[in-house]
Amino acid sequence: MAALQEHLLGRAARHPAALAVSAPDGELTHGQLDAASSRLARALREAGCRAGDRVALLLPRGATSITATLAVLKAGGVCVPLDARAPAIRSALVLADARPAVILACAETAATLKALRGFTSTAGSAVIGWLGPAPDGRERPRILNPAAFAQAAFTQADVDAQSSAPLLLSGAREERTHLLYTVDATGRPASLVLRHRTLAAFAAQARDRFGLRPGDRTSADAGEADTAGVFHTLAALAAGASVHVQPAEADANPALLTGFIRSHNLTQWTTGTKRLAELAEGGLIHAGDFPALRRVFWHGTALASAVLRHLMERLPHVRFTGQHDPNVPSADQAADMAASLAAGAGRAKRPARPAVIGNA
Repeated sequence: MAALQEHLLGRAARHPAALAVSAPDGELTHGQLDAASSRLARALREAGCRAGDRVALLLPRGATSITATLAVLKAGGVCVPLDARAPAIRSALVLADARPAVILACAETAATLKALRGFTSTAGSAVIGWLGPAPDGRERPRILNPAAFAQAAFTQADVDAQSSAPLLLSGAREERTHLLYTVDATGRPASLVLRHRTLAAFAAQARDRFGLRPGDRTSADAGEADTAGVFHTLAALAAGASVHVQPAEADANPALLTGFIRSHNLTQWTTGTKRLAELAEGGLIHAGDFPALRRVFWHGTALASAVLRHLMERLPHVRFTGQHDPNVPSADQAADMAASLAAGAGRAKRPARPAVIGNA
């Protein structure tokens, strides 16, 4: 099966002017996303990233993080998304286990990098790629290095100087696309391994079974460090749909979230059962609301029948689909996606077949 980025390349070539990403940090067409990710992929290769190398993404969710994800795949690397909102110690534990070759960061995560100063050994021999303007106005910001603070290996100016032509890689292709980490109460990190064939299979299912198509407007309120965010974001881009990233403030404000769904005319929305329960209990969804919305995917623990009934009564035009992977022990992680891989005690398992547990 073709690697996922090959599907994305074909989509960009056929519909370069179509909207791909709308986020607080900007909008990108499919053509612009393809060009920007190719430039960053070349910068990663020049910085020493090789097939199978892990690249940590310390970036807030948005156009930059989505571009970085595609760039890592094009460079033959493996994405290790870090939760930009999590305490620095959590990122340090993940870095110690993943030992990435490159860490991509930006001004918004400069404070986390500074906090990581006390855990510099966790970064191994990683070099830094700095995206966007430097927080202190310097051409090359002084940031995390294995020994101390030092200059970035490359900056946004270096990326912008690269060619946007497709990057052709020789040799064996890396099967893995992501390592997604959780950290348990004892501080032990565990990773879920995602692979090209699994992502491509989910993208095909989203298109053929669930009707995802060019021009659709999608959003997942999970980020790149979460399986739901990874699968639904990449499946949308592969189908020629656009990904709409909600503002961070909407995470804690359900009223802002419903306004976001309305203003962006979402046709597909992926969320968790907790969020659906909050919206139902708060009376924030009205009869006939979200007229463009066709499908809601939910993930997480079981959705209470009373909540589902409340939503279906108010949104009769919407199909509700629950997804669950029985192989993943944590409902907060793997119930997140229909095609995720599970990991126990640091050991990756084979992918499970998607299991749709509800389709109302």
